[in-house]
Amino acid sequence: MTYSEFCDQIAPSVLEMSLEEFKEFREDVMHEAGKQNYSKKFMSAVLDMIYGHLFFKDTAQGVA
Repeated sequence: MTYSEFCDQIAPSVLEMSLEEFKEFREDVMHEAGKQNYSKKFMSAVLDMIYGHLFFKDTAQGVA
């Protein structure tokens, strides 16, 4: 998947997901990454960043 495909196909749907839906999505992506020999460490880092930005951006501002 190219970066532009990711931006066009995946990013908009991720923005509409609930926390529970995102957890299921992450599990599916990590499973596929393992089957296709993609770097699970890289995919985990990307999904962690998305998770943090989507679901904890408001709480992170009050912590500093």
